[in-house]
Amino acid sequence: MGVATILYAVSFTHLPQETAWRALFMVGILPALFVFFVRRYVEEPPIYLETRSKLEAVGVFAGIAYATIGDRRLPAAGNKRQSFSGGINAKNSV
Repeated sequence: MGVATILYAVSFTHLPQETAWRALFMVGILPALFVFFVRRYVEEPPIYLETRSKLEAVGVFAGIAYATIGDRRLPAAGNKRQSFSGGINAKNSV
């Protein structure tokens, strides 16, 4: 059985319905508060910071103009004009 099922069964058997759903709602907020705590107080691992600084130095986070797949260079996802040069407004459309 899941924790949510057990909490549901316990809260609705021992509390009035008007209070039980509110209690379960408050319990549901706890994981979100935990995420805020972790994001605020847990530091990034040193290996991640080192890798990120190397990638920034190379220019990965600065923006890539082209992606390479095999021997082909493809336009980056952000450059839609080059990615979709045909389409509805193309000269040879029917």
